[in-house]
Amino acid sequence: MHITSRSLRTIAWSTLALSTARAQYIIDNLSFGQKDGVYISPDLRTIPHWIIQGNDDYVPQVLSDRVILTPPYPGNKRGSLWAQDPLHHAGDWTAELDFRASGMDRGAGNLQFWYVKESQAHEVPTSLYTAPKFDGLVLVIDQYEGHGGSVRGFLNDGTVDVKSQPDPDTLAFGKCDYAYRNRGLLSNLKLHHADGFLEVLIDGETCFKTDKVGHHPLLDQHAAY
Repeated sequence: MHITSRSLRTIAWSTLALSTARAQYIIDNLSFGQKDGVYISPDLRTIPHWIIQGNDDYVPQVLSDRVILTPPYPGNKRGSLWAQDPLHHAGDWTAELDFRASGMDRGAGNLQFWYVKESQAHEVPTSLYTAPKFDGLVLVIDQYEGHGGSVRGFLNDGTVDVKSQPDPDTLAFGKCDYAYRNRGLLSNLKLHHADGFLEVLIDGETCFKTDKVGHHPLLDQHAAY
């Protein structure tokens, strides 16, 4: 799992939960910020089981209860968090990200949630538009089409070179409008996989739902922001 942000002041928390027939439990080594009163970092520099990176000598700021992926200035900064451990689970699961974005209402940055087979943890943070071929799913939160914000989903089986496409945005398989900037409160992004369907929810409302992943091996993946 991976979280990445570019030119966008973003703070984030992340949890990953697995559902069984009887209960739901959180995978601690793939989560942070889910325990009240517990610092997400033991030293305010690192997060256990996660790799924190930035570009051009920039390093995202880790606080006691949040991560600031990108600063309000200067621009062109990228921050990323990659989970060190893959998810090995064939049943139902839910990944959640609480985030807040501030800055210019018409800013050009984006926040991306990666759930892919091969980790890019030891590489300079890239984006959907600059990364090599990947195998998995990417959710992009940005101001695509100028509607104040949107959440879009992209799938790849490792054969498509997105950055070489004349219009990569047309590859999105799902989308909903969502004005995420300067809301003054946290936004909740949820990725839920169950019964062969993948559902993306934002603030508890369905953004889009698909069964396309039923033919895509979304298992043993690395998650990142």
